[in-house]
Amino acid sequence: MTLSRFRISILLTWVFLLVSACSPNRSGSPGVPEPTSDGDEVESGHAVGMRSYMDLPEELSIRQKVERVCGQCHLVPEPSALDRDSWERSVLPMMGWRLGMYEPEVPREEILAGAVDPVRVRVEDRFPVDPLISDEDWKQIQSWYLNRAPESIERFSDMEEPLLSRDAIRDPVHILHWADPLPPAMTLLEIDPDRELIYAGGVRDGQGEFWVLDQMWDPLQRVPLPSAPVHLERDGANLLLTLIGTLRLQPRGNRAGELVQLVRPAGEKLFSGLQGFAGELRRPVQTIRSDLTGDGREDLVVAEFGFYSGAVTLFERSSFEAPPDRGDPYKRRELYSEPGAVRLQLSDLDGDGEEELLALLGQGDEGVMRFRSDGMGGFRSEWLLRFHPGWGSTDLLTGDVTGNGRTDLVVCNGDNGDFPPVLRSDHGIRVYENREGGEFEKVYWHPMDGAYRCRWLDRDQNRMVAISYFPDEERSPRGDLIYLQFREGGEAEVHEWPVDLPARWLALAAGPMVAGENPVVLVGSHGEFPTSEIFDESLLRRRLSVLEWRPDLE
Repeated sequence: MTLSRFRISILLTWVFLLVSACSPNRSGSPGVPEPTSDGDEVESGHAVGMRSYMDLPEELSIRQKVERVCGQCHLVPEPSALDRDSWERSVLPMMGWRLGMYEPEVPREEILAGAVDPVRVRVEDRFPVDPLISDEDWKQIQSWYLNRAPESIERFSDMEEPLLSRDAIRDPVHILHWADPLPPAMTLLEIDPDRELIYAGGVRDGQGEFWVLDQMWDPLQRVPLPSAPVHLERDGANLLLTLIGTLRLQPRGNRAGELVQLVRPAGEKLFSGLQGFAGELRRPVQTIRSDLTGDGREDLVVAEFGFYSGAVTLFERSSFEAPPDRGDPYKRRELYSEPGAVRLQLSDLDGDGEEELLALLGQGDEGVMRFRSDGMGGFRSEWLLRFHPGWGSTDLLTGDVTGNGRTDLVVCNGDNGDFPPVLRSDHGIRVYENREGGEFEKVYWHPMDGAYRCRWLDRDQNRMVAISYFPDEERSPRGDLIYLQFREGGEAEVHEWPVDLPARWLALAAGPMVAGENPVVLVGSHGEFPTSEIFDESLLRRRLSVLEWRPDLE
């Protein structure tokens, strides 16, 4: 893998990249068993330094060496998880970095230069100076994967199951909103039915933008930002924006993200000021508000997806209100000290009336982790679901999908920021039923290339929309926008957008424009496809920003 290829590969996707804890991070494989819930107790956060493997016993088989080395950080992927070219060209070299095995054309210092927080990555020794494994053992592990990896990965069409059931959405009522004034690369959409407003965020010429629009999409206010907004959390009349920092990772000089607050006077629609809240965050993608510690004060939790380093970070509200010039009223600590947190949810899974924090993790050690307060200021964490490191987890919803009276989990996996992207056989949307005793069992899977975001359409949580950022570009229609209607037991009827639009969908919002009305679906574009069968050449010179769709729920 050359340095130039390394630089090119980093630019392929803006949030979810292949780089993982110490192994491949995006793959799919019919040869890997379906991940299951295991309920293993884990510490709140992992050790960051890798142990040395220079003294592996000679009597170990190569398979046992693979399990010993790779299994320290995550479930061990099978060779069938990726095609041979991806293993050889991308994944194995990056696995080697974590073991102190560097190629001459990609030196350690060049890797560290790309970190969002290079000082911490260096201190934590995430890329060891000296090798942690012998040349012989490392060559054996590489050969074990390369000799067993397939030339290509099995696709949905090659599998007997599942039988795909996709009907077209008939005559969808929709409006296309083009770039200008909206940014051409959307990263955020949100509907505010109480104020009858639309919030939109994106990036233009490397700078972030936040827009306030009315229901007719007339712009009311534009707020320039240091970087792209990727999530908003309401705080009364104010908004807390999560800014990711560097959107497309560069070989060096990647900026940290931050939280900023948009201040709005009560009763007004427009914002009067912008305040910094927290900085030096490692590619944050979401922030939620909740009294996690149970002391009556509202805390904040940030998903720092990161790059080489990251965390699930708690900003705990102090017992005093500090004046603006007298210190920070929040105490910052990490509940999980590894990169990969991509989605946070608050949900009462066991029905005890207390909300628990759930985190979907999508780098290396993938899965759904639950955090519970121990009542003494600490937290206990446990795996609810654990996935192999090629799963590509992207989104998480909760709700009683199966109709059993308990809160189920809906997981999207479809990150395909590989080098280059490889279509998989296990991407899609899965429903995990909450069974008695707290176990979660998969009861439904809808295959979907590059499944990226999903949102509920109704309070009953039996209608959902989902988008893909990495669809099958050779398929028509691409199936990158679908509507699912769940039935009792978790099965679903699936309908997909009937025509291909010149857009790569990244942002998604669903809900009523006005409280009490039927929901509207807003889909934001971040990039485009070169051709589309329904647009002539003059229209293709324009950039599509947002698709507004009013689904018929009758």
